[in-house]
Amino acid sequence: MNIKEIDELLFKIFKDILKVHSNEISKISQDNNKNWDSVNHMHLIMDIESKFNIVLDEKDVVLIKDYNSCIKIIKKKINA
Repeated sequence: MNIKEIDELLFKIFKDILKVHSNEISKISQDNNKNWDSVNHMHLIMDIESKFNIVLDEKDVVLIKDYNSCIKIIKKKINA
């Protein structure tokens, strides 16, 4: 899976769960999106694990605080 495919799939996950628009996606974080609460955080984690066929450990779950950190973690897991 290349970075473009990762980005497209992750964008869809964020859009569906956090209700964001494409122009907001690179700036989205837990601090600036009212829909990113603890429940939706877990929905993100579950969807990411399912759609990318990866397992996120506790450290990864805590480190996901914005869209860009999420991309980095997924890329690391896929290439591991």
